[in-house]
Amino acid sequence: MPEPELKPLPACPYRGPERDGSFPCEAAEGAPVTPSECRSCSIPEGIADKKACLHLIPMRHEGHGLFVCHCYSTRLTLLAARDWRRLCFCNYWFPRGPADRELATRFAAARSQYRRVLRDQVLREPSGAPATNPPDEKHSNNRFSRWLRWQLNWWFR
Repeated sequence: MPEPELKPLPACPYRGPERDGSFPCEAAEGAPVTPSECRSCSIPEGIADKKACLHLIPMRHEGHGLFVCHCYSTRLTLLAARDWRRLCFCNYWFPRGPADRELATRFAAARSQYRRVLRDQVLREPSGAPATNPPDEKHSNNRFSRWLRWQLNWWFR
């Protein structure tokens, strides 16, 4: 097995040209990333897999690769995971094409919004407003309705 330093860097459209022994990473807002950090990142493996979804937006947060689902994230909440396989479960799944620079820059605005959410820099609704509508009395005891309310509260908390 080759030494970690001699192992080639994986193909990644988010990695910029080398400067002073590190690479600017667009997934980390241009922050410098060392070659060892780049080798241990999960983003290149995740975007190269055939089963990865087109709607997953890769980003680095606190030194780790993170995948955010563009379909199930809002301006205030994120559906994100470090392992992209946990997010490819829905009807919006669409196969990801080969990793290219255009696709890496297409979701730049969404990536910056999601980064603000991760840093808790977005304005939230006033705490006095109800988070959800009260359940309808007619369907409140229905088993499916309870399950659906539980799912919605879990996803959008």
